[in-house]
Amino acid sequence: MTAIPGSCYLDPYKHRYSENGNKVLVQQAKSYLENSFKSYMENLVNENTKLSKADLQSTFHLVYNFVSIRFKGEYLGLEDGIRNCTDPFKRIVWATLGGCDEISEAARTEDDYLWFKLNLVRFDDWARGYETYTDLQIITLEKSGEKFSLPHVYPKLLFLTGQFEMAIDFLFRTEKFKDHAVHMAVALHELDFLICSEDTNSPLVQPITNTTAFSLNFALLLETHVLNLELDLLPSALNYLFLLRHLENWEGRNVFEMNMANLIIRTKEYVKILGKIEPPTRSQNQRQQVCHREKALIDQFKVTEMFKGIVTEIQQQILSKNDGWEELINFYQTVNDQESTMHFMCSMLSKVAHLENQSDSLRTDFKRKQTIFCNSGRLTIITGIKDTSIHLRRQKIYWCSLICIHIKWAWEQANTITNFAERLPKEIIGDTRERLIQMEILMHS
Repeated sequence: MTAIPGSCYLDPYKHRYSENGNKVLVQQAKSYLENSFKSYMENLVNENTKLSKADLQSTFHLVYNFVSIRFKGEYLGLEDGIRNCTDPFKRIVWATLGGCDEISEAARTEDDYLWFKLNLVRFDDWARGYETYTDLQIITLEKSGEKFSLPHVYPKLLFLTGQFEMAIDFLFRTEKFKDHAVHMAVALHELDFLICSEDTNSPLVQPITNTTAFSLNFALLLETHVLNLELDLLPSALNYLFLLRHLENWEGRNVFEMNMANLIIRTKEYVKILGKIEPPTRSQNQRQQVCHREKALIDQFKVTEMFKGIVTEIQQQILSKNDGWEELINFYQTVNDQESTMHFMCSMLSKVAHLENQSDSLRTDFKRKQTIFCNSGRLTIITGIKDTSIHLRRQKIYWCSLICIHIKWAWEQANTITNFAERLPKEIIGDTRERLIQMEILMHS
């Protein structure tokens, strides 16, 4: 049902709903139904006769024996006449050739009914007034509906009438068919054959304006599916999300990066997904220390250029929550972003300096994080900032917070420290300025 000839399926809707696309879909559906029924006849004849393979290859012998077994003389079908004949098989032949919508008792199953309706579809200009492919889709979707007792019958009819998105929606709403729905959607999407919603915030399926077609929110489908996988099957969850790498939401943000960030925040699997930053090392040919990140799940996709985007998304999503500073510090320590870690530590200091120093307080927890960070690298400089902040806090907490907000951890802006020190009130006395100057010297050393 997806073998429509074409150089490139840049627009699945235009390709599938073109006249040529409709013709191919009708022919493929008919071929599928005919081959399925032929297999059914072969199995029935094999079980009840001893025909050779050569006899089974003959359509005449196959049909003759099938009719003899299946109907046992119930329908002779030998009398002349067609339309006024009481033989239902002759009547359905007449209806098919004449393009008349006359359902006889011969169409006993949904497959028979659909094959009959497919044969009534006409594409020629002279065939106005006859049934169109659009008519058949509407009949299948609205009149047939979900009334069939077997849950696999209705989506089968939808697939065979080219309504893939509605079939996937029905299967996804049936618990035991959810996985099948996702895998069908993935296959169609990779073939550029799935009509996807442009708005990633839209419902799972929605009608396309002024058409009988529907679009599927592929991003929502995978996001919902991944929620059930993220804890037990994390690698599989990442594989599904990777399929969204080419999609953007209405704000222009990459859907893969957004969902990866959301998954990482929910699971707290920073190291498992993004990797742990190893201590900095320096080789003989390198003047500066280099940090290396160990391999993690994200590396299987080779999306180095998207790593920064994922980190940015994580920051935005965490900061959108109340009191997300502590979680953000944990994250930046994991990815070894020392500048951001120091920035948010300084920002957080103003929030905890006034708290009681109890064993389970936020202030104690912050002090522990600060100590760990001081021991992780660039020990002398960061310890200097830590000691200076403590010294200032003993004098005036307000100025301590103000300094921590303005001081940035960056080599290029080291002179900011002394420039800011010159603007301190005269009441800040002692060796405060000397400490700040020493820190600038250390940064440039």
